[in-house]
Amino acid sequence: MFLILIFVRWKGFSLTKKTLVIYHNSCMDGSVSAALSVLAEGVSSDVYTMSLNYPHDGGDCVDAFGVNIVDKIVDFGGVSKIMLVDFSIPPSQVAELFSMVGGDIYIFDHHDAYKREDVLECGVLLDGFKEWVESERCVFKSNWSGSKLVFDYFRREVLSNVPFDINPFEFERFVQMINDRDTWVRKNKEAFSFHEAVSGDVLQDERALLGEIVRADESSSGCFKITEKIKNGFNDWFKRSLDIGDALVLYRDDIIVNLVKLFAVVHDKNDLVPCGYVTMDCPRSLVDETSEYMRSVFPQSSLFLFLVEKGGSDYMAVSVRSRNGTSLARNFARRFNGGGHPDAAGCYIERSVYECITKLAM
Repeated sequence: MFLILIFVRWKGFSLTKKTLVIYHNSCMDGSVSAALSVLAEGVSSDVYTMSLNYPHDGGDCVDAFGVNIVDKIVDFGGVSKIMLVDFSIPPSQVAELFSMVGGDIYIFDHHDAYKREDVLECGVLLDGFKEWVESERCVFKSNWSGSKLVFDYFRREVLSNVPFDINPFEFERFVQMINDRDTWVRKNKEAFSFHEAVSGDVLQDERALLGEIVRADESSSGCFKITEKIKNGFNDWFKRSLDIGDALVLYRDDIIVNLVKLFAVVHDKNDLVPCGYVTMDCPRSLVDETSEYMRSVFPQSSLFLFLVEKGGSDYMAVSVRSRNGTSLARNFARRFNGGGHPDAAGCYIERSVYECITKLAM
């Protein structure tokens, strides 16, 4: 009887089978990746979503209240398929989820946060785990964005579930724009204009839903908003967003210039930071474009640290950027158990340490 109870809890006793899409919180690529995954599953499926951030302490991935996400999914019950898109979790948790859903799991993440060999080591004794890790259903590093990875894998399923009036070539153009903005393909100017036009509305409520499991068709998540735009009036939304994007970019750039003049502080290298750097408080939504501007106006600085969230805890949320091709951002973030792309990363730094970083060698 004891073993039966363990089995029921582990499998999450439920009369229905649910798909859970886990994606990167407060990220356009994450929201679009999740929306494409929901479409691939079909509108009649029992699909739920959960958006998360990478753990700041190098430990397990948890929700906003510190609850281990594996425990949360088990308690939720009935999950038989898991799709991690534009996001991945620590290797030990991957192995647990793989076992929970009998191997019906996908990971399409391009952040290079975890190494494939570490994931394989954690689940090497599980039947089928090695084959899964080495398959196209498991991607931990890529030059493509999460949305591009999902769309390329589920292209037929996604296109079969979008409205008939959507031109498939225009839809692919939409996915390519999300990809080019997220992977910083500057020559695609439309991608950046489109992002400027839509990201504010799409991501407005994401932070409040961090770690919450919600129905894909009944929430205010970024995934839900993108899915609704695709299912209802995609053509008009896409065209209108492109039309207004250029004007919004000019307006945003003026804001960035003034913010940098007022708040950016230049520092020399020191014992805590091995190169010249700039610190600045900055809205999370402006970090990428502000860092691009800083690269031109602070030629002696190689690293750019943006305080994006002070909060009430002992840790400060810091977005880290560096000059392209240096990998300084990721190397710096990893010192504080963070990570991300080579030149665009993030971490949580103890308040006292970050205060020292902002005051040294000014």
